[in-house]
Amino acid sequence: MSTVYHNALITISATSSKSGEEGLFRKWPDHEIRIRSGDEKASTFIFSDHRQHFTGQLQPDERTKPYPLLNRAWAYQERLLSPRVLHFGDSELIFECMEELRCECRDDRTASTQIIWTKFIKEPKLYLLSRTLLRQTAGEIWKSMLRQHSWLQLTYPSDKLVTLAGLAKQLAEPGDQYLAGLWKSRILEDLTWQRATHFDVHPRPEWRAPSWSWASIEAPLAPAGDFSRIETPMRHAVSAQLIDYKIVPKTADEYGELRSGTIRLLAHCASVTWVEESGECECGRTEYSVVFPNGQERRVKTDAIDEITSMHSTGAVPVETVCVLISEHQDRRTSLVLRRLKSEKEDFQRVGITGEIGIEDPMEDVWNLFPREKRIVTIV
Repeated sequence: MSTVYHNALITISATSSKSGEEGLFRKWPDHEIRIRSGDEKASTFIFSDHRQHFTGQLQPDERTKPYPLLNRAWAYQERLLSPRVLHFGDSELIFECMEELRCECRDDRTASTQIIWTKFIKEPKLYLLSRTLLRQTAGEIWKSMLRQHSWLQLTYPSDKLVTLAGLAKQLAEPGDQYLAGLWKSRILEDLTWQRATHFDVHPRPEWRAPSWSWASIEAPLAPAGDFSRIETPMRHAVSAQLIDYKIVPKTADEYGELRSGTIRLLAHCASVTWVEESGECECGRTEYSVVFPNGQERRVKTDAIDEITSMHSTGAVPVETVCVLISEHQDRRTSLVLRRLKSEKEDFQRVGITGEIGIEDPMEDVWNLFPREKRIVTIV
């Protein structure tokens, strides 16, 4: 996949086709008008109907309806891996390379289009194809691609990781390790992914990735930075450490489908209790929080609904719930919320994330919430 599109001279894309049966071409309606004035020879003018301008929009909405291929997860990496793409649109042709996005209509409303296209298409293309970085770091480009990809459609949910494999292979740095959609070199930052706030919480799909991976949930991801943006140096003495991992792929391709995935962290861990707050938010949805031993409460952004529901169901056996401090900066603290699985092993499953902004006195406050002694936790 990665080598085919990466080495292509140009990729011809049936961007306005809903399937492979519709082909490339469309009939663009036009109108012929003949004008005769006096004895002069009649003149003929041909006018084209209004054309749907190509905005380069990535997330599915009204603007992407004329371009159904852009809503497909498989086509996303094909588009980014290709040095040049010729899109056959609903009413015009669009040419896209690493430097420009041009369309036939020459629409002059291109300022916002160019900004969006540069950030989400041009800069990733440049880095994938030439290792050139502009305004974004490699980590920011990866998180941006994950977010765009998370909004796209999959015919087979099991393809979640496979449809990004080509991009991951091109982004891989020597000596780094790909861990179920995360990178070992940036593991603490990558672990702080979260689902989009306004998106309904769904049950986890059939297992395709470990709970600590974004690929384990069925929901769009929030913009990188809600909890994970690094604006100040990380306090490494307080932050978690990755001490071990084990990834078992289904095939020889470590970037494809998985059989299992485990990480072990050495971190400050606090035993907490769940609080359910029905209808507390403006949208009327149920909100969840964790309460620390000292009584302080923190709101939780949950990953999926099934494990939360089981924890509150009638007759449910209480399970250990732990808040794991992942990282702390001068103005931000992020922790994962885990629950112990009902098994003989001491394995935990991620169920959500908490984040705080505007910590005034982090050194003293962190020990009010977390014990000073670190603990090893295994997350599956």
